[in-house]
Amino acid sequence: MEHVFSGPSTRADKPHIKSAEMVSVIDPVHITYDPRRASQKRLETAALECSKLNNITYFSKGLNILVSHKYKVTVTRIPKAGSTTWQHVMHEIDPVSGDPESRRRLSSLAPPEFDQYVRGVFFREPLERLVSYYHYHICPPGPVPTLYFHRYYKYMRKGHVNATMNNKPYLTFIQFVQLVLDYDQIPSQSYHWRHQYLLSRICEFNYTFIGHMDHLAQDAPYFMNLAVGDSFHYPEVHTTRGESRFRETISTLSQKLIDQLIDHYKLDYKILGFEIPNFSKK
Repeated sequence: MEHVFSGPSTRADKPHIKSAEMVSVIDPVHITYDPRRASQKRLETAALECSKLNNITYFSKGLNILVSHKYKVTVTRIPKAGSTTWQHVMHEIDPVSGDPESRRRLSSLAPPEFDQYVRGVFFREPLERLVSYYHYHICPPGPVPTLYFHRYYKYMRKGHVNATMNNKPYLTFIQFVQLVLDYDQIPSQSYHWRHQYLLSRICEFNYTFIGHMDHLAQDAPYFMNLAVGDSFHYPEVHTTRGESRFRETISTLSQKLIDQLIDHYKLDYKILGFEIPNFSKK
């Protein structure tokens, strides 16, 4: 169940925190990258793109946000964008960061007090996030499908979709993408593939830092230092070979479906500062 926030927009010993969620990241050794400048550019891009929108419809009552009043820092959780790791990290920083009372207190702060908080959010490339969700929840490596799979499988069967393989329940990535495109607002728990700009309420919540998962190895440590200094550290980020699985999964789609999927997430690309990928099969 989502925990939401609706409101205005001394150091402890260094803890031991579990390794971060394994995601595809850019090697920091071979590229010049400044997290502060990158975040500032993303904030400016978001402000510009949000100014072009009118009447944004949200699908939840507020933000899924973690708050430490002790350190004056907030992190908005975006599913499949490192949210579980941030939950662990914020719990180590402040054990009550996920409590409803912490969120209620944040919503009651006057603007001068609210402005003292470091307010961060981390986003993931939209299609990479969708592929990750598919392999983790819809087509997991384990023998037992997840709860989410059964919800969507039941819904797909109502639409007379052949969602089986070897006489067992199964959704191909093509079928899952079709579900996302056609039935996005119907199955429960679909916030896992909901647009990140909506989940973060970036057009109304005044963030001070925006990180990207493909630069997690640089963005996360910078944000941690900005928020809590040297008292706490983000766990080591491991590079993976997820890019090959991502490309292989996307390659199962027709060019038409790829174009429809990119169009579906076009506001995430524009507002959050991601480049639209080129998956041309010509």
